[in-house]
Amino acid sequence: MRASGYIRIDETPVQVLKSDANGTQQWVRVAGPPGQRLILFEHDPSQSAQVAARLLEGARGYVQSDGCEA
Repeated sequence: MRASGYIRIDETPVQVLKSDANGTQQWVRVAGPPGQRLILFEHDPSQSAQVAARLLEGARGYVQSDGCEA
């Protein structure tokens, strides 16, 4: 994914069942050529820029996001 040159990333609040937390962020990353898309989901209690930086660490090229300011 990191070598694809173009990654789309977004986070969406979701309720986590059987958890003490009120919710979590579901981070979604999409990359790859048409017909060979790679979609990764990861849960984190935060939607901070540090989470996005960790998920995109080592990536080169373009990142597309909704531009949410948290």
